[in-house]
Amino acid sequence: MKLILILFLVAVSMGGFSQPKVVFKLEKPINFDGKVDSLEWAEVPVLPSMMLSPTLGAEPSEKSEVYMAYDENYLYLAGRMFHENVDDILATSFKRDIFNYANDYFGFIIDSFNDNENALSFITTPVGVRTDFVVFNDADGAIPVNSTWNTYWDVKTTQDENGWYAELRVPFSSLRFNEVDGKTIMGITYYRRLAYNNERITQPGLSNEFGPWSVFKPSQAQKFVFEGIKSKKPLYIAPYVLGGLTQNSVPEISGNGYKMDNSSELNVGMDVKYSLSSNLTMDVTMNTDFAQVEADDQQVNLTRFSLFFPEKRLFFQERASIFSFNSDVPNTLFYSRRIGIEDGKSIPIYGGARLVGRMGKWDIGFLDMQTKSVDDLASTNYGVVRLRRQIINASSYVGAMATNKLDTEGNLNVASGIDGTLKVKGNDYFVFGLANTFTNNQQESFLAIDQSKIYLNWQKRSIKGFGYEASFSRIGSDYNPEMGYELRRNVSNYRPKVWYGWLMNEQSWLQDHKFSFEGSLFFRNSDAHEKESEIYAFDWNYHTKSGASGTLTLTHTYDNVLHTFYLSEKDSIPAGTYQFPSFEASISSPQGRTFATTGNLHLSGYYGGNRINAGLLNLWNISSHLSTTLSYQYNNITHKERDMNFNSHLTQLKLDYSINTKISTSAFIQHNSGAQMLVANIKLRYNPREGDDLYIVYNEAKNTDRMNHTPNLPLTDNRTILIKYTRTFRL
Repeated sequence: MKLILILFLVAVSMGGFSQPKVVFKLEKPINFDGKVDSLEWAEVPVLPSMMLSPTLGAEPSEKSEVYMAYDENYLYLAGRMFHENVDDILATSFKRDIFNYANDYFGFIIDSFNDNENALSFITTPVGVRTDFVVFNDADGAIPVNSTWNTYWDVKTTQDENGWYAELRVPFSSLRFNEVDGKTIMGITYYRRLAYNNERITQPGLSNEFGPWSVFKPSQAQKFVFEGIKSKKPLYIAPYVLGGLTQNSVPEISGNGYKMDNSSELNVGMDVKYSLSSNLTMDVTMNTDFAQVEADDQQVNLTRFSLFFPEKRLFFQERASIFSFNSDVPNTLFYSRRIGIEDGKSIPIYGGARLVGRMGKWDIGFLDMQTKSVDDLASTNYGVVRLRRQIINASSYVGAMATNKLDTEGNLNVASGIDGTLKVKGNDYFVFGLANTFTNNQQESFLAIDQSKIYLNWQKRSIKGFGYEASFSRIGSDYNPEMGYELRRNVSNYRPKVWYGWLMNEQSWLQDHKFSFEGSLFFRNSDAHEKESEIYAFDWNYHTKSGASGTLTLTHTYDNVLHTFYLSEKDSIPAGTYQFPSFEASISSPQGRTFATTGNLHLSGYYGGNRINAGLLNLWNISSHLSTTLSYQYNNITHKERDMNFNSHLTQLKLDYSINTKISTSAFIQHNSGAQMLVANIKLRYNPREGDDLYIVYNEAKNTDRMNHTPNLPLTDNRTILIKYTRTFRL
């Protein structure tokens, strides 16, 4: 495969940050018990604390004593979180990776490479729940974190009549970092959250002009220096064994009905993780399995475009941001769900390898996976190479990426591109991406405009005061990244956005609010650049100091539809030109409560007809052991001339029950009237320590519209029960 890696690099020293602080190095081991009363902590200086919200810079309402130290093996963070009234302490779940507003939290965000863009977060609650996730793109965007990532670390907590206490211990073998002349610099922010009054406390003192994700921005972290730390380069070998039974309904030979086809499964496989150096990790997987991954959220598609689903499989998560390529969201050059998933169904994977980390000043990513052949799908190899490095300043980089998809029948698709993010001044950033693809016998030319995409963006990353963003993209008619995700082809898109935001004073009940105007215009590159779509939206959103929020949006939509698309077997939108307005409102109650709710209402025209959409989402943290999430979305689309009356109902119920931090069960039940299916995903997990897991997984899908088919559909479409055990050996 040809890798077109064109980089225009100017290596300039980084700067713009204050002198790093030296972290206290321990001479004796900590008595790791969660009490924070060891004599060793008495020698460690207390880190200062500052309120980030609801009132920036104010004295925190509750006292905190926070300590950070390290030894040859571990980085430690300890805290005494005092409470005047211990009844205000909230810990509503024992679930691993819980992160919602109804819990008190304490932990830190670590930019271990000091690249001001990516970070790892280690956070706990008063009952010792471990929550870890990765932060990417300097915490800029709608949800700039991925909580499915896990690694090896420990936490202990205790409580008494004065508050709660925590000790976090992260082995340096779980961090990738650069060591130069015996010294390592990391950006670190410690974080405490009080749920009862929606208060966030940090060190260092941060700016809150970046909205709710301000605390997680690596570029705002305090720089700390460590001396003499070395990665131990452990080798983790994690074999698994899986057994199960599957039933699928299949048509009778006579054509008069269905029967259940039974099959059994017994499988073994292995994952291997090895740190090649302190900043480079290799993952190898054999006979890859994702049986324990939570089911995708059902969606109702009311557009003419394909749906986008987030990646939930752990193998693809560690430093996944390395494989992100600058483009107009959600479009991207590499979309990991293209590997091992086809039309929502899992495709077996023989195995593969993944290498991520840093060599010198270069971030590198390599991925190669091989899937099995299934039915009419040929065995396929998927390859990705990614390089990038900082230039000009600590918040700027340029990079290159290439993807290669080749199956055993000779079908080939290659994509390559260069991209970059340049911090121009203050909070202004210039973002660009240029990519090219070719398939089979197409001409391979990086300059072939019909096989290329260009993306340019200028943005101000702040919600305070006057803000702006302008972007342009052009997608060629033959641009086809088969390992990526792209909604449209052969269009040019212009997208201006302006806003004005306020951070309110101490006397206001509002935390912040913002007015914005955004436009998006799509023109076909053929047909004399005829306008394909046009969207204008006026928006007002707000957050209160109590934790409530809301939005009001007015939108005008123009859409030139070339081909009929279908909402159901009988309801369709014919080709034509349409214009319609819409109004949308949503409101959320304070989220730091045992019960919280969000409601939304959408009223609009819809391709010559009318649409009503209403939804409700309820979260109820019944106790530390049991929580529920119930959501419901209703859509009604009517068109008198077409005699259309389309209705869809999507109901989702999540139940989480945890005996303690090691034993948990979850149930995810969904009913989608559009798909006419009731789907259940039930899991039991026993996790005695990180890397050792026993899963019992039950999946079932039932048909809810059986009688309108000939022959009648069976009640049960399919069901599966699986038992999977993984044991990790550290060598």
